[in-house]
Amino acid sequence: MCDTPFIPTTEGRIWAEVHCNGEAQIFIDDGVLTDSVTMRVEDAEKFFTAGYEMFHSPQPGDTP
Repeated sequence: MCDTPFIPTTEGRIWAEVHCNGEAQIFIDDGVLTDSVTMRVEDAEKFFTAGYEMFHSPQPGDTP
């Protein structure tokens, strides 16, 4: 395994480990169980970019 983790975007509850074969394993911790899914590194980058934008953009009902 390559030691190239993505930076967690949701306060440590979602993170990834990048493998040398071009795949990344995404871990999701809901506080009770930790699940994981494997995807291509390119897809993992899109997943984390979308998550970052979602958590850092104004949401409906937010006050300016």
